[in-house]
Amino acid sequence: KRQVVVILWSSSGGSGTFDFIAVMKRDENDIVINAATAELGDRVKVQSAEIREDRVVFDVVQAGPGDAMCCPRQKVRRTFQLKGDALIELASEDLGRTD
Repeated sequence: KRQVVVILWSSSGGSGTFDFIAVMKRDENDIVINAATAELGDRVKVQSAEIREDRVVFDVVQAGPGDAMCCPRQKVRRTFQLKGDALIELASEDLGRTD
């Protein structure tokens, strides 16, 4: 059955915004359900997302070494895969820093 990936974020009123990814699918009654969710982190900027076979690949900018939380500059490619009822991060590839 077909699956869809959505990006969610939450804010409790402070300066942080917490980003998550969720895989949605249809159950045996054709009802859309959340198959699994994983946290991307605080103030992560999603630059692109792509579904490649059974994996989801995100290019993001996130806080790296020495970055203030307000100003992330670390470019990272993060790869996730749905395994059972869990969304597992398989790889995190450093793509350098933004200017």
